[in-house]
Amino acid sequence: MPARLSSRPPATRAQEDPLVGRVLDGKFTIEALIARGAMGKVYRANQGSLGRSCAVKVLTAPEGEGSEGEFHRRFLREASIGAKLTHPSTVTIFDYGVDGELYYIAMELLEGRTLARMLREEGPLDEARATHVARQICRSLREAHTLGVVHRDLKPPTSSSWTATRRKRATS
Repeated sequence: MPARLSSRPPATRAQEDPLVGRVLDGKFTIEALIARGAMGKVYRANQGSLGRSCAVKVLTAPEGEGSEGEFHRRFLREASIGAKLTHPSTVTIFDYGVDGELYYIAMELLEGRTLARMLREEGPLDEARATHVARQICRSLREAHTLGVVHRDLKPPTSSSWTATRRKRATS
């Protein structure tokens, strides 16, 4: 059976996501949805005061009795510690906060591919490159662990191969 054609015009990005076009916390103009996951969404944004592009991760607090207070405490702790991480293979956090019911972390916008996409496009890595990637990820995690942060979602889609001019990234 052929697909039915709609007489409605296609939805714009702003119609698809209510945050697109919104200014978050008076600082970040949300421009486009980049990715979504179990805990929230990541957007391309512009930090107007500094005139730079950034990524803004907007987290969703879990529903349930007492869980919001615990989420709030964990968010503030992990975001403040994450902002102290300086390893070259760790994304730089610029800012974090709460705007109404939205918890956000503003961070460096990375240009490049996720490790999952790279593997899909290029196939398995040779031993030397795989070892290099693993070492960079482990070194980044080591710094986080020394500050008490445990990465709860480490997998190829959350590890990236970046093109960055200011520092060498994990799979360069």
